Amino acid sequence: MLRPLLLAALLPFVGCSAPAQVDPGDGPVIGPQIPSGPAAERSPDLDAARERWADAGLDAYTMTLQRICFCPSPDYTGPFEVTVRDGAVETVRLDGATVDDERGVSVDDLFALIEEAYERNAARVELEFHPELGYPTSLGIDYDTMMADEEIAYRVSDLRASDR
Repeated sequence: MLRPLLLAALLPFVGCSAPAQVDPGDGPVIGPQIPSGPAAERSPDLDAARERWADAGLDAYTMTLQRICFCPSPDYTGPFEVTVRDGAVETVRLDGATVDDERGVSVDDLFALIEEAYERNAARVELEFHPELGYPTSLGIDYDTMMADEEIAYRVSDLRASDR
């Protein structure tokens, strides 16, 4: 009696029309590819904001960075106090304690992330920039609107020049 019920329960899964595909790299096995729609249009404000940031000449600064994502741990989202010197992340603090530098990013890293999103044809890129200094104060990237939980966003606040 149990065997016929088990066979009947499995019957709908026999002969699925969309075989799994394997990423040519070491990536995970993924299902059928569904286009997510057109890529996001490049922000008309991006180049002007990047120019304002370059004109500001800040290569030593401290900022508060908040990552908004479906991340594995609350310690990954912050808010972090990120100190940048010579354009590179020097220290990252969470609640006053120093944490792994990889949790922080510089303003230049954020601009590179934005460019990468456009190069990868992200479905949605939402940006806000500081009106005077040009750095991104808010950025959100959704690479595929049909996929859940792969979105990433950052908020930057309290950016201030620091001593060299």
